[in-house]
Amino acid sequence: MKGEYADSDILIVSACRTPIGRFCGSLASVPTHELGGCVISECIKRASKQFVGLTEEEVLGRVSEVIMGQVYTAGGGQNPARQASKAAGLSYTVPAWGLNMLCASGMKAVCQCAQTLKVEGGLAVAGGQESMSRCPHITAPGCSLRRGGGGGNADALPLFGDFHLVDSLLTDGLEDAFHGVHMGVTAENIAQKFQIGRKDQDAFALESQARCKQAMEMGKFRSEIVPITIFKSDKHGAVRWHFVMPF
Repeated sequence: MKGEYADSDILIVSACRTPIGRFCGSLASVPTHELGGCVISECIKRASKQFVGLTEEEVLGRVSEVIMGQVYTAGGGQNPARQASKAAGLSYTVPAWGLNMLCASGMKAVCQCAQTLKVEGGLAVAGGQESMSRCPHITAPGCSLRRGGGGGNADALPLFGDFHLVDSLLTDGLEDAFHGVHMGVTAENIAQKFQIGRKDQDAFALESQARCKQAMEMGKFRSEIVPITIFKSDKHGAVRWHFVMPF
């Protein structure tokens, strides 16, 4: 029902996430939108348990919009958020779109969703999806394989000879677009500015890892993780198995 709703009227009915995989590890073979689709599907399944008298299919049919934050979209196909929406079983009639606010992308998607619901009401899905392992290598910015078109493309690749590729993992996310500075360098600058020494950083990291280990052993993360099904081939052919990480 459309109208003007207060902040307290907007509720998070369910939330979950995929396991966190290593870079180029076991989850690298799974397309980003499929990871997102698994989470959306599980969120809707969990949400259906909160609505008395509604089945999972009925809750699915009441979703009015899907908003997904994502930084790395190069080579992922048109509108990855919509791909995730369809992977979760939502109808083509449900609008789905993505946004990029770098590290805050998923959080901004949730904020945007809340703002929409304050006006329109109803049920919507918001979150984020990412796979740094699947970032492609691309031609250098401004360099194109295309010639002609009347644009006088001075940076078109030569008809013969070598050319180099750049890593979109860096250019689209880990390097500052204005100065070409790597995120690791900016971290060093901040550490130097505020006089945070290596010893203090190591102590903080060690304490964080200790807390994570304790939480894992206590099963604190178990309820929030969605198992991911992966098809992996071996000498006997394709084998379907569930991939679940403790973190």
